[in-house]
Amino acid sequence: MTEQKICDVLKELLIDLMGLDIDINSFNEENDITLLGISSLQIISYIIAIEDTFGFEFDDEDLTLSRLKTIKALSQYVLERSK
Repeated sequence: MTEQKICDVLKELLIDLMGLDIDINSFNEENDITLLGISSLQIISYIIAIEDTFGFEFDDEDLTLSRLKTIKALSQYVLERSK
């Protein structure tokens, strides 16, 4: 799976989880997702959805704000874990 496809899937998961009414193509993967008003429970749900979708579990030491802050950072992590 390409990094762009991973970004698209991550955006779709986040949009669905938060019930956002935005076009996936207008969602910039470099934007800070914490500025969307995502709660800590939503972040946990998002992490679980990512794990279920891509078939891996986050390592505890990788659950950092820098890793979770943008779709781009998340997609790079997913791509690394998929190898």
